[in-house]
Amino acid sequence: VLLRRAQVPDELPGNYKVNAGQDIMISIYNIHHSAK
Repeated sequence: VLLRRAQVPDELPGNYKVNAGQDIMISIYNIHHSAK
């Protein structure tokens, strides 16, 4: 899991809103996982 802090407000796919200063967790497994 990568932990990052948003520098600017943004909107992610799926209409998820991220505020500036908000901590974000990014799952490496889900990014690189292939069903094959």
